[in-house]
Amino acid sequence: MSKSPISYDATEREQLASALASHTTISATIRALADFGWPRARIADSLGKSYQHVRNVLVAAEKH
Repeated sequence: MSKSPISYDATEREQLASALASHTTISATIRALADFGWPRARIADSLGKSYQHVRNVLVAAEKH
Protein backbone atom coordinates (compact mmCIF):
# COMPACT_ATOMS: atom_id res chain seq x y z
CA MET A 1 0.00 0.00 0.00
CA SER A 2 1.54 3.33 -1.04
CA LYS A 3 0.98 6.67 0.57
CA SER A 4 -1.02 9.28 -1.25
CA PRO A 5 0.92 12.34 -2.41
CA ILE A 6 1.30 15.17 0.08
CA SER A 7 -0.65 18.29 -0.80
CA TYR A 8 0.58 21.72 0.20
CA ASP A 9 -1.14 25.07 0.32
CA ALA A 10 0.63 28.12 -1.13
CA THR A 11 2.18 29.13 2.20
CA GLU A 12 3.52 25.64 2.85
CA ARG A 13 5.01 25.49 -0.65
CA GLU A 14 6.79 28.80 -0.06
CA GLN A 15 8.04 27.69 3.35
CA LEU A 16 9.33 24.37 2.02
CA ALA A 17 11.04 26.02 -0.96
CA SER A 18 12.61 28.63 1.31
CA ALA A 19 13.89 26.05 3.78
CA LEU A 20 15.32 23.83 1.04
CA ALA A 21 16.97 26.73 -0.79
CA SER A 22 18.56 28.41 2.19
CA HIS A 23 19.82 25.43 4.20
CA THR A 24 22.56 23.05 3.13
CA THR A 25 21.88 20.25 5.61
CA ILE A 26 18.81 18.17 6.29
CA SER A 27 19.06 19.04 9.99
CA ALA A 28 19.00 22.77 9.26
CA THR A 29 16.03 22.27 6.94
CA ILE A 30 14.21 20.31 9.64
CA ARG A 31 14.83 23.07 12.18
CA ALA A 32 13.65 25.74 9.71
CA LEU A 33 10.39 23.92 8.96
CA ALA A 34 9.81 23.40 12.68
CA ASP A 35 10.34 27.14 13.18
CA PHE A 36 7.54 27.70 10.64
CA GLY A 37 5.33 25.60 12.91
CA TRP A 38 5.27 22.40 10.87
CA PRO A 39 4.46 19.24 12.86
CA ARG A 40 7.19 16.60 13.04
CA ALA A 41 5.24 14.02 11.00
CA ARG A 42 4.68 16.51 8.17
CA ILE A 43 8.38 17.42 8.11
CA ALA A 44 9.33 13.75 8.00
CA ASP A 45 6.91 12.96 5.17
CA SER A 46 7.91 16.04 3.19
CA LEU A 47 11.64 15.32 3.37
CA GLY A 48 11.40 11.54 3.09
CA LYS A 49 12.96 11.08 6.53
CA SER A 50 11.76 9.03 9.46
CA TYR A 51 9.77 10.63 12.24
CA GLN A 52 12.52 9.50 14.62
CA HIS A 53 15.19 11.34 12.63
CA VAL A 54 13.15 14.55 12.73
CA ARG A 55 12.46 14.14 16.44
CA ASN A 56 16.13 13.55 17.23
CA VAL A 57 17.17 16.70 15.37
CA LEU A 58 14.55 18.81 17.13
CA VAL A 59 15.22 17.39 20.60
CA ALA A 60 18.96 18.00 20.16
CA ALA A 61 18.23 21.58 19.06
CA GLU A 62 16.18 22.18 22.23
CA LYS A 63 19.12 21.16 24.38
CA HIS A 64 21.38 23.86 22.92
